[in-house]
Amino acid sequence: MKTLAGLSDGSRLVAIAQKGIMQDDDPSSPLHMSSQDCAGTVLVPKTGGEPFGAGSCTASDRDGDIWWLWWTSKGGTGGQWGAIAGTGKYEGLSGGGEVAYTLNLSDRTAIRYTGSLNLK
Repeated sequence: MKTLAGLSDGSRLVAIAQKGIMQDDDPSSPLHMSSQDCAGTVLVPKTGGEPFGAGSCTASDRDGDIWWLWWTSKGGTGGQWGAIAGTGKYEGLSGGGEVAYTLNLSDRTAIRYTGSLNLK
């Protein structure tokens, strides 16, 4: 994490770059144990509020197919995600849902997601 700016109210805008692993309740899902590289920014209030962030990720599965997603996060425990585009089996994908962090370190995460990723 790197502070990009200190804001006039004492809040900070922080850049993040994280690596992660996606977990699926269905071990046969192409998303189960996929890797992801994410970037974004988080607004960290000086006091009294929850951090809020947004960004995007590139996910790669065990077959080497790639898909991109957007994310938002509030409070550091989870957030929402949505599909953007993909290659191979993910071409023409759609979907989205919620995420919960099962491990959230400064440079990597493990997430459990809910929702759906619809393949063509």
